[in-house]
Amino acid sequence: MHFNLLLVLTVLLRQATALVLPPSNSTSNSTGKFSARTVFQFPQGYWLENLAVRGNGQVLATTYMPSAGLYLIDPTPNASYPAVLVHQFENSTSALGIVEAEGTEPDTFYLATLNFSAADGFVPRTSQVWRVDMSSFHYSPQTGQVSGKAAVSHVTTLSSVGMANGMTLLAPDSSHILIADSLRGAIWDLDTATGHYGLSSSFPAMRSDNPARRFLGIDGVKVHQGSLYFNNAGEFTLARMPIHSDGIAKGEPVVLATDLYSDGFCLYDADTVLVTMNIDNGLAALDLESHRRWMVAGNMPDGVFTTPTSVELGRGEDAGKLAYVTMGGTYVATGAEDLVGGSLVVVDLKSATTDPKGTGRGGLLVQETETIWLEL
Repeated sequence: MHFNLLLVLTVLLRQATALVLPPSNSTSNSTGKFSARTVFQFPQGYWLENLAVRGNGQVLATTYMPSAGLYLIDPTPNASYPAVLVHQFENSTSALGIVEAEGTEPDTFYLATLNFSAADGFVPRTSQVWRVDMSSFHYSPQTGQVSGKAAVSHVTTLSSVGMANGMTLLAPDSSHILIADSLRGAIWDLDTATGHYGLSSSFPAMRSDNPARRFLGIDGVKVHQGSLYFNNAGEFTLARMPIHSDGIAKGEPVVLATDLYSDGFCLYDADTVLVTMNIDNGLAALDLESHRRWMVAGNMPDGVFTTPTSVELGRGEDAGKLAYVTMGGTYVATGAEDLVGGSLVVVDLKSATTDPKGTGRGGLLVQETETIWLEL
């Protein structure tokens, strides 16, 4: 998570209050090596922070500003009303991490909220976790009418946590969620079945001494094949740490990449990571075998990628073919009048087919744009 302080102050002073979003036509753009399409552009003042993809292909996005909200976005190109508010969370100003309990509670999501102020920044020990059951939520993308609400309940207040941010399931069939604490530089283990939580691990690689990044450390987290992957927003790194089946660390984290101005990330496969480069306004791919990185989309002066914050792959038929990216919004030129709202962008990973290495991973490996990013 990275914030331009002037941007934050401007938005807080000019917060959008409308909860019913007007229709927004999708736009198609070609950014980098892959085509990208803006699914929905939110009004000025909205900052999208994180996302989760439902089993039916719809996207749930959390808003950091102007309030702690959860929105459903339908990426179907012919949707007349692609975005609708699912829930606005009381007693919190911002919503951050979100994860689905897909193994034990399909279509049920857990997300974190907290409080933020322009004067004090993140307010420690205000993080909360909520449960959102989407199975009862029904709406028409053609009319925008909601005919069934999501079942929302409070799980716990994380009074010992500095700032709850990224979230990941410990295992697909587990009720435990691992939560990144960006202020304390730690991982917390929450049992969603009981609401009990405790400190799982804390290492120097999870912390940050960078005042320019508000001392924010560990940000996004993912569990894959017995390891916990995480990025450090303040130290610009990506790391991997082996863990036991209960989430406790087997050893110290190993830094995989440096000089990585990232926010969120996801694992494309066992050897490739997709990373949102929010300072560079792009989506990058990291090859953990060759130790190289390259820009997949964005990093262009077309206003499509505006402070990308998180990325997740499509599901079902779209698995490995589409990548959904949330945007925080930013200035497209200079001055407050050029501030644009956040958005959801879909990147078509099938739109480039070059595979010079013969790995079978298609267009993600475009050799002519690769640059060495870390020699191990």
